[in-house]
Amino acid sequence: MRLFKNKFFVIALAIALVLTTCTTVLSVMGVASPLRSVLGAVALPFRWCAAKVAQGLAGFSAYFTEFDRLREENSELSREVAELRQRLADAERMAEENAALREFFGLESLEVEWELVDAVVIGREAGGYMAVYTLNRGSLHGIERGMAVVSADGVVGYVKETGISWCKVVPITETTSALGAHIEKSGISGLVVGDFELRDRGRCKMTYIENGEGLSPGDFVVTSGTGGIYPAGLPVGVVEEVVPDPLSRTYTATIIPAADFDNLTRVMIITSYSITKADETQHTEEESLP
Repeated sequence: MRLFKNKFFVIALAIALVLTTCTTVLSVMGVASPLRSVLGAVALPFRWCAAKVAQGLAGFSAYFTEFDRLREENSELSREVAELRQRLADAERMAEENAALREFFGLESLEVEWELVDAVVIGREAGGYMAVYTLNRGSLHGIERGMAVVSADGVVGYVKETGISWCKVVPITETTSALGAHIEKSGISGLVVGDFELRDRGRCKMTYIENGEGLSPGDFVVTSGTGGIYPAGLPVGVVEEVVPDPLSRTYTATIIPAADFDNLTRVMIITSYSITKADETQHTEEESLP
C-alpha cells in the first residue's frame, strides 16, 4: 500500500506507538499523572492518525468482502439467466414441433395442446416373436411406458419399455399392439391390431368391422381416440383389401400403415395431449357471451 511507502507516515506511526506504550507503562508504574497527561497530549494526534489508518484498513477489507459477495451474486444471476434462456429456447422449439405435427397430420381444425419429445431410432430388433425399435430417449427425458410414438407420416406404435436414456417401441404391426380406429370417410369403426402373417409384409389389420358395405380399398384410417394412448385423428394407414370373417359375421380389412417402417429414422413421443375441436371451442365461447 502507498501509505506504508511514505516515510513521514511511518515515522508518525512509530512515534504514536512509542508514546502510547510509554503512557501505558507509566500508568502501570504509578508515575505522577502530570507526566502521563503531557505524554497523552503529545500522543493524541498520533493516536488519531493510527485510528484513521485502522479504519481505512477495516474499510479496505470490507470493500473486498462486499466485492466477493457481489461477484457471487452476479454468477448466480448469470446462471439463472442462462437457465431462463434455455427454457425459452425449449418452449420455442416445442411450439415449432407442435405446429409441424399439426401440419403433417392435417390437424389445423383442432386445438391441440401437445407435449412432445423428439427422438432418433438407434436400433431395431427383429426376431421370431416380436420386432421393436430402440429410441435415444428414456425416463431422463420424461418418457414412460404406454406413450404413443408417431412419425411425420403417421402412427408408429407405443413405448413398451424404458431405460434412463433409451426406450423400446412396439410398432402397430406387432400382435401386442391394438388401437381404436375408424374410416375417415364413412366413420366405420374397428380395432387395428397386428398379425403374425401380415407383419412380414409390413401390414396390420382392422377387425370387428360390422358394416363392410361402406368400406373399400383406398379408404383412409385414423385413430378414434379410444384407449387413452393415441389422440384422435392421427393417420394409421390405408385400406388394402376387405374380407368377411365367417366366424364372427364381421369384416376384416388389411391396412397398409402410414408410417414408413423400412426407413424410420426420426419420431416424436407424445408425452401428453389435449385436443378440442376449434369450432366447438368457438361455439362455446359465443354461448357464454351476454
